Amino acid sequence: MSKQDIKEWITNIDQMLTSRGCKKKFVKSLHVGSGDEYYHKKTNIRICRIVVNENDCFVVLHGNHFATPYCVVDELPENMLYPLKNQRGCRPCIDPKTCTMAGNGERYYQFTLHGKDFLCCGGGFRYNLNEDTDLALLKKWIESELRWFENDVNTYPEKKIILDEIESSYAKRWAKNRIKPQGIGNEPSVFDLPNKEQSRIKPSIEEACVYFLKDAIVYANITRLIAYLRNLGLEIKWKARNKYVVRHNKVELLYFRFEGLNDFNVIICAFYYWEKRDIFQGFIDSLPADKKQKFIQTNAFHCHECNEICSHRVPYEYVLCSTKTYVSENPTHDKLDEIEWFINIGMAYIDFKIVNDFSPFSTSPSKER
Repeated sequence: MSKQDIKEWITNIDQMLTSRGCKKKFVKSLHVGSGDEYYHKKTNIRICRIVVNENDCFVVLHGNHFATPYCVVDELPENMLYPLKNQRGCRPCIDPKTCTMAGNGERYYQFTLHGKDFLCCGGGFRYNLNEDTDLALLKKWIESELRWFENDVNTYPEKKIILDEIESSYAKRWAKNRIKPQGIGNEPSVFDLPNKEQSRIKPSIEEACVYFLKDAIVYANITRLIAYLRNLGLEIKWKARNKYVVRHNKVELLYFRFEGLNDFNVIICAFYYWEKRDIFQGFIDSLPADKKQKFIQTNAFHCHECNEICSHRVPYEYVLCSTKTYVSENPTHDKLDEIEWFINIGMAYIDFKIVNDFSPFSTSPSKER
């Protein structure tokens, strides 16, 4: 299959979708590549995305038709099945029905293969367009999606995430377009302001604690962490709306995020979704035996469905994922010791990357998401 064949395939798909009334929109994206997105004219749900640039040429497909009798899953070869079996949106999540990462469309997909049920996040499945790609199957997939939109939306409705049933405040943060912040008390506060307006004031974390944390125990827990960080000589600065950052050697180490009344999260962002597997593995191997064992046993870094061909899997013990992040929601007093331990481990990881010239500054996004 030549580049000309791929170009003709893209042209044919464009003609097929537009001739059947689909809307085309060019969307710019630094993260996944700028390309054309096609939306169904009535439901305004995205059908697919096609990206063509100097470095990439791929299509992102969706699985709304998976529940129908004409589902293409049974026809897919193993290399095309892999994204369906293992795709979990931005990060491996335990249950795609509760994954509200921006871009996933607040939906999930479900299919059965050889008697086993699979759940997938709603962000879609990426397939590179090259000489090894089965373009006929990709076209059939898109045709099946169109058939679902045109005939079977009501018979096999899309599976929507019910945000009100998600208890995790960390998950709700990703649903900020649907869940509106609620003020605390009668008087408007700086913490009710949108990000742009709050950025002009940059309230201190102490002010945030007083405003959000009315429970004495919750307040005492975060106060202990703040004191611990400052005893290490670290500053806590406003980062974004109701979010604060701590940096070590100019690299982001930790986030505090206030979600609501008596509700805050601690995120060790020294280990974040952009970490490279080999660097992550090298750091773990550099730890003393006792620290290595404690790190490995921490569930926050365990992948729920690890496999040997995952590009983020850390080989050690076959359980660690380099893209998993340590997050503690409303940590109890018993959890504080572990958080303080990981603060020190995070500082050591930052130092490890600097000493080994891994440029920690270049691995993180420049803008708040």
